[in-house]
Amino acid sequence: MEADERVPINRKLILYGIFLLVVSIGIFYAFTLRKESIEILLGVPFKDVIILTVLWFMYIFFDSLKLSLLSKIGEKSISVLVAFKTIVIGIFLAAITPFQVSGLPVQIYYLTRFGVGVGEATSFLLLRGVVTFTGILTFALPFSYILRNTFSGIMKGIYMYAMFVIFFITLLYVLIMFSPRFLKRVVKGRTFEEFMILRRVLIEAIKHKEGRLYLLYAFLSTLFSLMLLGVIPYFVEIALGVRLFTLWQSIGYQMIAVSSLLFTPTPG
Repeated sequence: MEADERVPINRKLILYGIFLLVVSIGIFYAFTLRKESIEILLGVPFKDVIILTVLWFMYIFFDSLKLSLLSKIGEKSISVLVAFKTIVIGIFLAAITPFQVSGLPVQIYYLTRFGVGVGEATSFLLLRGVVTFTGILTFALPFSYILRNTFSGIMKGIYMYAMFVIFFITLLYVLIMFSPRFLKRVVKGRTFEEFMILRRVLIEAIKHKEGRLYLLYAFLSTLFSLMLLGVIPYFVEIALGVRLFTLWQSIGYQMIAVSSLLFTPTPG
C-alpha cells in the first residue's frame, strides 16, 4: 500500500479502547481484589517495580526485534519501533476483548500504514507465531520433563492441556508444510489461504541463505524474550516477599502456562 493511500488513525476509537481498558481493570479489581491484596501491592518496594518494568520492556523489545528481523525476509522491512507498537497493540486488544487473536486484524491494518501489503503483513505475523511456538517448544518440552513430578491439582491440569496444545499445533504446522491437500479438506476459506501464505513465506525463506539467517536470528531473539518472560514470576515473588519456586522453576512453569494459552478463546 502506498503512503498516500494510508487511512488516518481514528483517535476516537483509540480513546474508546483506552476507556474500555480502564473500565475492565476497574471492574476486575472491584470484584476480585481484596483489601489485603491492595496492602501487599502498595508495600512492594519501588526498586522491584522498576526491575519488573524493565524486564517486561526487555521482553517486548526482543519480541519486537524478532518481528523486525522476520520482516526483512519480505520486500518491505519494518523497524523495531514499528514492530514494538504492533505487538503492544495486540497485547492491548487481547486484554480488553474476549479473544486473544482479536488484535491480529488491527496489527495487519497498522502495518499497512507503513507501506506493508496486507498479505505480507499477514505473513510476517503468522511467521512470528511459528518462530514463537518453536521457541516455546524449545523451553516447554525439557522443562515439562524436569518438572513433571512437581505438578498437582490445577497445575497438573494446565500441564496436560499445554501438552495437548503443543501436540495439536505441531501437527498443524506439519500438515501446513508437508500435506496442504489434506489440510484443505479440514480447513476452508480465509484460514486455509493464510496457512498457505505462511507456507510460501517459510519455503521462500528456507530456500535462501539470507532468509535462513533471519529465521535463525529471529529464533535466538525469541529465546531471549521467552527467557525474560520466564524470570518475571521469580522477581514477582521476590517483590512480594515470598519464595515459592526457584529461578529455573519460574521459567519452566511460565513456559508451560504460555503453552496452554496458545489455544484458548479468551485472554489467559
